[in-house]
Amino acid sequence: MNIDEMKRRIEENKEKYLSIIRDALNNQFGKEFGISSSKIEPVRTQNEVGSIEGPVVALQLQTTTGVDNQHLFLFDPKLVLQIVAWLIEEEVDETITDEHLDGLKELVNQIMGQLQSTLSGDSVSLAFEIKDPVFKEAPDSDLFRDISGQVMKTTYTISAEGLEYSVYHYLWMETEDFQSDSADQDNEIYPADFQTFNTASVSSDKPRNIEMLMDVQLEIYVELGRKSMFIKDILKLSKGAVVELEKAAGEPLGVFVNGRKFAEGEVVVVDDQFGVRITQLIGPQERIKSLV
Repeated sequence: MNIDEMKRRIEENKEKYLSIIRDALNNQFGKEFGISSSKIEPVRTQNEVGSIEGPVVALQLQTTTGVDNQHLFLFDPKLVLQIVAWLIEEEVDETITDEHLDGLKELVNQIMGQLQSTLSGDSVSLAFEIKDPVFKEAPDSDLFRDISGQVMKTTYTISAEGLEYSVYHYLWMETEDFQSDSADQDNEIYPADFQTFNTASVSSDKPRNIEMLMDVQLEIYVELGRKSMFIKDILKLSKGAVVELEKAAGEPLGVFVNGRKFAEGEVVVVDDQFGVRITQLIGPQERIKSLV
């Protein structure tokens, strides 16, 4: 996928995503939020260094919907301070601390969870990973160190209770074929010289050299259930509190290998230790994908 195709796809789904985020904020804070965005444009990262005045809070995350997308968000520190004040229902602080950064990360985690839950109904499987946010006195080269070439940029305007803040969003994919159709043509282009392969010896429906993976260690975990909670409700939890999971008693548990569902099972006790008896395996091709 090139950058122009990515831009088209974002434009097609932008309003749906903004609507989900707006609803998540309204429900989280009990306030009426407004969110709008500028036109999505390709930019070069070297031109972005120093283009934004004042300090920012930078947060990176990765989303996967069949393709890995990288995101960099630059928040106005005043927005972060206000968000935490709303969360804990106290006065707005004057300076950013680690507690404010943790609060921002938890809020983004809640919003991404809402996106994940909503998109799953559209036959879209969304996975995400959020890095710890950092406070920067000004956007500098460190923020764009791992990004090269063109990326997509849009600016969100978030408003509530007469306040208005800007959030800058950079989006790119870490693939070699991610480049603009309208990229600079100054570099010389040479035809690729590929080795000839015997296609008759290649089988597309059967994994090859699987023996090479047999000694690789993978993490296996069992998912008992999930529960989405507001941050304010999480802060009220104390010793002895019960969190009800969104799974009925007796339903099969999901067994995951390398982050992908591998099987379903039921809880058993073996020599005073919990175990899981496999009751159903997914298909062979899906199982192979979960191992690599």
